[in-house]
Amino acid sequence: MKGWVLIGLILLSACAAAQGPEESAGVALVGGHVIPIEPAGLLPEQTILVNQGRIVAIGARQTVAIPDDYTVVDVRGKYVMPGLVDMHVHIAQEQDLKLFLRHGITQVRNMAENLPAGQLIGFPNTLHLRAKVARGELIGPRIFACGPFLDGHPPQNGITRSLRTPEEGARAVDETVAAGYDCVKVYNQLSPPVFRAIVARAKHHHIPVMGHVPHAIALTEALASMVTIEHLNVYIDNFAGTYRIPPENWADAARQTAQAGVFNTPTLVIWDHHPPYQNYAAIAQDPRYAWVPQHLRWFWEASLEALYDVTYPDKPGYPAHMLRTSLPMVKALYEGGAPLLLGTDANLTGVFPGSTLLREMELFAQAGIPPDAILKAATHHAAQALGQPEQGTVAIGQRADLLVLDANPLLDIRHVSQLHGVMAQGRWWHKTSLNSD
Repeated sequence: MKGWVLIGLILLSACAAAQGPEESAGVALVGGHVIPIEPAGLLPEQTILVNQGRIVAIGARQTVAIPDDYTVVDVRGKYVMPGLVDMHVHIAQEQDLKLFLRHGITQVRNMAENLPAGQLIGFPNTLHLRAKVARGELIGPRIFACGPFLDGHPPQNGITRSLRTPEEGARAVDETVAAGYDCVKVYNQLSPPVFRAIVARAKHHHIPVMGHVPHAIALTEALASMVTIEHLNVYIDNFAGTYRIPPENWADAARQTAQAGVFNTPTLVIWDHHPPYQNYAAIAQDPRYAWVPQHLRWFWEASLEALYDVTYPDKPGYPAHMLRTSLPMVKALYEGGAPLLLGTDANLTGVFPGSTLLREMELFAQAGIPPDAILKAATHHAAQALGQPEQGTVAIGQRADLLVLDANPLLDIRHVSQLHGVMAQGRWWHKTSLNSD
């Protein structure tokens, strides 16, 4: 351990030299129990030195020398782990960013850009938000931004881009890349020729394809084409409430998924938080509704009927049925070694940003996933899926996106809600500052 500390202090000296005397020095998190995620386990009573947003030293509390100009944060008796990543959100306003951060979420993947018409009524331009967070002009998690929904003809709904031909599909990818997005988002109605053109063009640009598996695409082709699959939709028909892959074939499907290295974002919380049938008042009565902006309230209420435009016959019982259907599929994927991600579909009707990721973790536990695997899905797996080797663990050289908890989440995943503070954007935020409006 002392060798690693020495290496870290050398890095620290280099960072300090580059930093300049007029800039703020680093932060020392002193005495916390570290959950590094990879490798698994718990390191008791560690000190972590952070400089310019990176971990530059970590070691037993007595072995790490803290420079005089560092801000010291006493986290003795607390638990330090990588920040959480919500891998499926739809940012609706700047204030969402603080809601994410106050729940320990230090990065989000925005799963489709808002249409220009939506931006006219109040939805943000995600690329602008991404840049402002990166420059430190906004408090919030870093943003991994997917481009617009790319859908087939007829499209699933009015917020997707309808593509009829392979040429249109390739051109849409070119435009997504040229605009500066981080991923290509595919959707339900794409025809096989258009989907294949999108995948081929994305491969040419070295940009990942993520999203829904189109209805006309089989599991084998999806696994060869996509980096992540959302809502388990290649395994489950989310409109009919039936399995696309029968239970007797789950083990084989999970094995194929694991071998392909494709990640699944189950978003179980969309069923747990689904608005009751013909009862929008239940959503409006939730205390978290106070944070929902007017343009999103209008969108939520207008979309309520469409959420029940399904072929499953028992509409009032549909959300509970979908949760019961999804839980064992998640367990089968885990047991087969297929990597899982944590995501919420935040700002889908009734899915409030921030708090719902913690609920998603509880639902993973209900599915039978142990706490260490849930934490890995929310951190290290997210970094792998996003191609970010510099984060997702607590180690020297890693990005210092960290959260500090009052209780051990390895013992009970519900302890992730006991937030003490967050390291993000190179700064330390105590929960009291994050909870102030």
